[in-house]
Order: sequence, then C-alpha cells, then structure tokens
Amino acid sequence: MDDPIKSLTELGFTEDEAKAYCVLLEDSPLSGYAVAQRADIFRAHIYEVLSSLYRKGCITISYSSASEYAAIPYQQMLANVSRASEENRREAVRQAEDFTKEGRRDDIIWNLYSSRDIYSTLSRLISDTGDYILMKLWARDLSVIKDSLADAAARGVALHLVVLGSFQTSAFPFFCYPACSEEEDGTPYRKISAAFGNREVLCGTLSDTRQSFCAHTRNYCLRVPVYSQLLYDLDIAELYRRDTDGHLTEAYGGDLIKLRRKYL
Repeated sequence: MDDPIKSLTELGFTEDEAKAYCVLLEDSPLSGYAVAQRADIFRAHIYEVLSSLYRKGCITISYSSASEYAAIPYQQMLANVSRASEENRREAVRQAEDFTKEGRRDDIIWNLYSSRDIYSTLSRLISDTGDYILMKLWARDLSVIKDSLADAAARGVALHLVVLGSFQTSAFPFFCYPACSEEEDGTPYRKISAAFGNREVLCGTLSDTRQSFCAHTRNYCLRVPVYSQLLYDLDIAELYRRDTDGHLTEAYGGDLIKLRRKYL
C-alpha cells in the first residue's frame, strides 16, 4: 500500500486521507470505526479525515442507523480532485487579483479637468468622511460645497477650513482671510487643497476662464506634502487668531497670500 499512498500524498492528500481512501478502495462500504482500525488512524480523528475526503469528491456517505463510507472509483476520484484543484486555483488567482487591485488603488491618481467634476468629487468625499477634513479654498468655491460641509458638521465631522476671501456662515467653523482677493494672487486660477481623514487628498486649481486641474489620490507619498501644507496654513491661521496685539494683522493685513510670499 506504500506506493498508492505515496502517489496520493503527491496529489495533495494527507497521509491519513491516503490511508483511509486506500482502505475504502479495497473494501466498501465501511463504518468510520472500521476504517480507523484498518487504516491505523486514531478514532477521534477518523471523522475529520473522512469529511475531508468527502469534500474532495473521493468518497460517498450513506446514512442509516450508522453512517457508512465508500470509495469513489479511482479514475473518477482523480477527475474530481483535479476539478476541485482547478476551482481552488481559480479562486486563489481571483483573490490575488482582487488584493493586487486593492493595493494598486492606493497608488492611483484620478485627474479631474472640470470644475463640475471637482465640486462633485469634493461633495462625495465630504459625505464619505466620518472623522475630520482639512481644507484650504477660495470663498467662491466654498459656496458651492457649503451644504455638504454643513451636513458633515452636523454628523460630527471635525472641520478645519482656511477660507480665502469673504465668507459667512454659522453652519460650520472656519478661519477666513476676507482681505484676500483673486486679483492679488495674480493668476486666473484658484488653488484648492483638501484632506479627508487619514486616507485621501484632493488638490489643484479651479478656474472660470481656463481649464481646471485637480488630482485626487490615496497615495501615501502624495498625501504627505498636501497634509503638511494644509497643517502649515492652519498653523498660520491659528497665529492670526492669537494675534491679540495686532502685530501680524498690521504688518500683513490678515492676508495669507502676502505672508506666504514673504516666507516661502
């Protein structure tokens, strides 16, 4: 029986499975107790072995007063095992592909070229976020997504917003630089940066007269500089907030653009 057992173990059978199948191939049907005795397998372990053989399509089970087990003919058993192996291989390939796709998903950069798509993506990301949002944008663009931000604030999402230009609302907190104007920035573009929890960012420029350009990604290496820049701007905003003697406001007029030009 050594050669058949060796052949079966090379097919992926355990030694106990191979011994139990060979016993049943010689004499079927048998009770589990009889298989355990003839194959020299611990009785406490035999039913686990037989269940595994049944799942692989190697044996049948007949239920009466006591369960009995019979071997499926060798050639049919080989076909069943081969089919099960192929199904397992396909499932393993599918799971590996899904895992790889999910891994690549974090490296994808979605490019957005229209203001409508950018606003739509921002609203979706705001709605999907449950912890916090960091954002710097112009008041004109904030007015488009203000309802989504108000809903987020009502859900308990922590909002940390730096707003360039004049804006007013009581629906959510923000720090505003009302003295900033688009003309002062010197370009037809309005910059926007946003981070949604510790998972993804969106940044780029919007324009009413030119094509808009924004990137949305989960890529860690790209998220880091966006987070760093947002935290820097929020830190400056906090400095202005604490400027009780008016020194910064007197020197720069509460203007983030001028302050950034001086230090960057």
